[in-house]
Amino acid sequence: MELYHVNTKNGNKNELSKDQIKINKAHTLAKKGLLALSIVVGIQVMKAMLDKEAEERAWLKGKHNKDRTVYHHGCLCTF
Repeated sequence: MELYHVNTKNGNKNELSKDQIKINKAHTLAKKGLLALSIVVGIQVMKAMLDKEAEERAWLKGKHNKDRTVYHHGCLCTF
């Protein structure tokens, strides 16, 4: 668990911030190879783009919009 904890000057262990964990994960992926890093980054970008598009079309997740015609997960048949 060295990725999540770091020794301080007084010997205690503190958790790293989320940004530091993301940087460490990116560094680990870069060690595995550029292809692994680019695949993970590409998937994260696509997920962010799809979430943004779903939010624009279907309104905020969990909020009701009676006039919407699309849904966050696929399409539902309405009769």
